Amino acid sequence: MQKLFDEYDIEIKPEHTVTAITMYGVTEDAWGYIEQDDNDPAFFSVYRIENGLQVCVGDFSEREDAQTFAQRLCEKYGVGMMYGAGVRGVKC
Repeated sequence: MQKLFDEYDIEIKPEHTVTAITMYGVTEDAWGYIEQDDNDPAFFSVYRIENGLQVCVGDFSEREDAQTFAQRLCEKYGVGMMYGAGVRGVKC
């Protein structure tokens, strides 16, 4: 299997505010939608939360790579990680 290591964080528009970073294991359904699945993930996605919305900024085959990228974004934006069952993703 080819290693997945895609980062697509871009600079944020000044009117947008990043309030947190989150990450979790995910799978892709038959229609191409990404669903949270920490029990049996196909890969791991990192999201930045801006203006109350989640924006997918990276997909990784390894949890450790996703965690490293998420930590870098926390430092970049000066925010913390958001965890919990209420954190839900969006289609990338």
